Amino acid sequence: MSIDIEILEALRWPLEAVGLLGLIGLVLLAAMNYARLPGTVPHHFGITGRPDRHGGRWILLLMCAIALAMYAGMSAGGDTFGLLTGQAAAKPGEALMLAWTKGVLMLTLCHCVRSMIRVARGEAGRMNVAVLWGLIALTLVPVVAGVAR
Repeated sequence: MSIDIEILEALRWPLEAVGLLGLIGLVLLAAMNYARLPGTVPHHFGITGRPDRHGGRWILLLMCAIALAMYAGMSAGGDTFGLLTGQAAAKPGEALMLAWTKGVLMLTLCHCVRSMIRVARGEAGRMNVAVLWGLIALTLVPVVAGVAR
């Protein structure tokens, strides 16, 4: 079964928007909360969602830098600039998969940063792992659907 290239290109637009909004949300969360956080924040959460390693709040800046680098790399690999300028991707199925993965990844990182902030402030005792596992499962949707074929 082959999917029309125009449909694949049209599907990329909302996925690119989700990725960009996730990145912006992550950066805004970190920027708006950084000064009000205690000196130590969770750096890692165990399988149950409880923090098991803590360290300096600088980790939020590192998370923003990592997210920005991943977003830029995935945008380059998926030819987001070509989409913005109206050029069709050479491999539209792969570009769609990369846009999907980028969007879900940015939402996942945003959830992680939000959890780090909430736990550090004492608003929560753990990360919501159901949301995390749901986002991880969403990452696999294009693979299961076989979009890249």
